[in-house]
Amino acid sequence: MTPVYAYFLPQFYSIPENDKYWGKGFTEWTNVKKAEPLFDGHRCPLLPVNDDYYNLSKPDEAKRIIHNTRDIGLDGIVYWYYWFWKGKRTLEKVPEIHLKDSSIQQNFFFAWANGDWRGSWIGKEKDILFKQQYNLEHIDAHIDDLLPYFEDERYLKINSKPLYQVNAPHVKAAEEYILALNDSFIKRTGEEIFWVFPTLFLKSEELKSLNHVKIGFPPEDVFSQKNIFKRRKQLASINPWNRPVVTSIKEYAEWFRLHLIENKKHQDFCPTILSGWDTTYRYKNSGNVISGTIEEQVRAQMKVLEEELGTEKPPFILVKAYNEWAEGNILENHKIDGKEYIISHLVKDVIKNKL
Repeated sequence: MTPVYAYFLPQFYSIPENDKYWGKGFTEWTNVKKAEPLFDGHRCPLLPVNDDYYNLSKPDEAKRIIHNTRDIGLDGIVYWYYWFWKGKRTLEKVPEIHLKDSSIQQNFFFAWANGDWRGSWIGKEKDILFKQQYNLEHIDAHIDDLLPYFEDERYLKINSKPLYQVNAPHVKAAEEYILALNDSFIKRTGEEIFWVFPTLFLKSEELKSLNHVKIGFPPEDVFSQKNIFKRRKQLASINPWNRPVVTSIKEYAEWFRLHLIENKKHQDFCPTILSGWDTTYRYKNSGNVISGTIEEQVRAQMKVLEEELGTEKPPFILVKAYNEWAEGNILENHKIDGKEYIISHLVKDVIKNKL
């Protein structure tokens, strides 16, 4: 059976950067708790069932939530990994807890969110708080940081090579850095990294020559299929209706189909299912929303996936995401206006059932 992995956001505990820039005690829950519906039929905010506002800095809480990902049927999780330069990481506590506790029974790999640290958590995307650096002199330190995870038996691999996603490989400095990191890793370990690159951002022929797998990276690569979305965004920037951009599930599913048709030509292309989307938690009326329930969205995408891939089996399927509450894409049980939506069956009964 095709493995299913979901992205896992660790930002459910306070860190010095967030305290400094967005207020003491800021976490992912901050934007969730203060969100409100902005138009008729807006399914916002999604809130955790039983007010389970977990704190992932507590080892027992982290273990409980990680095990929840296993219990709903996920074969692994993908931690967002924030490395900026030697000695500068952030939101590292949850994977550290995972690494140190051998009783945590869930597989994982890293997705390097290689970008500037911006004010996006509160909707200020243009505010650059500190920049991503690509210092070639720091590569050994980068490898030192990765190796304990790569060597863990729970770290996910293909052909014994550790998976390592890079979100933005198209940045020129990032391309040079990735190639140098790949060479240095081989010299250090005698092994190769198995890179994970979003097709939307994979431009370099040199990077294409590395051991890698291509993935979908929604919603950006799906929205880019249709000019109608771009026009809606342009109109929203003028804001004549003072409301977010809203896309129906039917529209998104058809754009997802175009995305699959375009990308399934790639060998071992791994699609990514979007478990909801709502950026109004951060951007208010400047955000964009895919309407409908999470279950409806997942079912619609899986129907397209089944129709377009047929018997083809990718190396794995990704879900974005398990717990990105302030972007409305989650696989956790939730409530809206007091009504509970139990979706813990989706991975086993909807996604895996069609693979």
